[in-house]
Amino acid sequence: TTTTTTQHYYYYSQQCIMRSVLLVSVVVFGLALSAYALYVEKMASENFSFVAMCDFSEHASCSKVFASKYGKGFGLVGSVLGEDSVLNLPNAWYGVMFYTFMLAKLMVCPSHSLVHKLAALGALTAVCTGIYLVYILLFVLEDFCIVCYSTHAVNVTVLILLVLSWPKGEKGDKKIK
Repeated sequence: TTTTTTQHYYYYSQQCIMRSVLLVSVVVFGLALSAYALYVEKMASENFSFVAMCDFSEHASCSKVFASKYGKGFGLVGSVLGEDSVLNLPNAWYGVMFYTFMLAKLMVCPSHSLVHKLAALGALTAVCTGIYLVYILLFVLEDFCIVCYSTHAVNVTVLILLVLSWPKGEKGDKKIK
């Protein structure tokens, strides 16, 4: 049974390592998408002839989405707190902050239970916000934004990976005596 226990531990360790590497990779990709969105927004506001790589047509334009009222403060912060509020940031800044927090969590305290719960809550919030933004894309703006959809897919993936890598004993597992 020692060999079986060792094999089980090795398999479990390999699974955890692979999940962690995948999670870090997905988070870094999300950070890159957010940084690219900030770049596109800045360039489009400074140069009206700028065409982003994600601008495919009139109805498939990320720069058009980023420049819309929904591209800043999720289209909500400005109307509630005012357009000049320090919280009325481009949505991509919220992404940069979220993915930076996730990277810090993964690097500094990858298995700390409270931090893991906060990260999962953040990911769940990002997914719920994404559902709202997908609705805006489809039914209000009627636009296809590849950067936006990719970011939403990243957020769903982060949430799934966080749930799958939940610290042992935290899923309500009861020990059998």
